[in-house]
Amino acid sequence: MKYFIGNIGFQTKKATYEYAKKKITKLGECIVYREKKEDYDFLYGLLCNHDEKLEKIGCGIDRFEIRRSEFGWKSLGTFIIRNDGSEIDFSWVYCCQFKRRSVITDLTNAMRYSIYDQTNDYKNNNELVCSYCKLDTKNKKDYHTDHDSPSFKIIKEDFLLDLESDDELYPVEFDGGFGNATCFRESDTEFKKKWQSYHKKKARYQILCATCNLKKKK
Repeated sequence: MKYFIGNIGFQTKKATYEYAKKKITKLGECIVYREKKEDYDFLYGLLCNHDEKLEKIGCGIDRFEIRRSEFGWKSLGTFIIRNDGSEIDFSWVYCCQFKRRSVITDLTNAMRYSIYDQTNDYKNNNELVCSYCKLDTKNKKDYHTDHDSPSFKIIKEDFLLDLESDDELYPVEFDGGFGNATCFRESDTEFKKKWQSYHKKKARYQILCATCNLKKKK
């Protein structure tokens, strides 16, 4: 077998997609905890085929949810609810395409992981009211620290461009961090510190609720 969802093998990507589609349709809108082992293993197996799996998992998975997509009532979307209450979608269709993870993806994930303390400090020291919809629950789990302007992507790309102009190289190998995150190796501490310092100077934040944060990313 060439392609897998967990330990279930398929000869073609199309066969993988057809199996996943049938399974997702049968499950319908639902919440899947670890106790529902067969369904949980299926969704986790799908997720493992995503080239941004570690970023999606973040601090760890509490449960999966399958919901109707806002793009059409017939479409079903798959979501991760993390241990800290945050959530993120992952396309089950994309997971059947078996995209290969790139070094840049790992680098981006490590760069995000290394500035977690900065974004978390902002969340802990500012009023928890969504900048978009004004949701005001006072529950930390309902909110995210979002890069307002410039975006994280722009800050990251500008930093890497500056690096190239100085003929410096970025890391290409990484370690695993907390909750399956990607982090920099000890040998790349100097690079990490430069990035953390650069990001701290450039970043401007806003507080968004989980729903608005997800809509903004789309």
